[in-house]
Amino acid sequence: MAFLEFLKAQVNNVNMSIGELVKDTPYPVKSMKNVDTKFETTVTCILRNPVGSGTINIFLPKPFVALRNTPSQDFPENNRQVSSA
Repeated sequence: MAFLEFLKAQVNNVNMSIGELVKDTPYPVKSMKNVDTKFETTVTCILRNPVGSGTINIFLPKPFVALRNTPSQDFPENNRQVSSA
């Protein structure tokens, strides 16, 4: 039964690019953090999926580089949102 729950959790978490977000749809931010990749440090953001019960993982574009020097942040539910422009 634990394996089934593991599979369900994987289905509820999707990876998307910021360009795939639906325009004018608010996406509540669950967390943001700096991640070291083999190329450089970048910022990842975990958003609550407004259509389902899962989450959306995205890598933010380079203009968000200012977040690199700040510690990881957890946002209270419905406190911060991303809306694709």
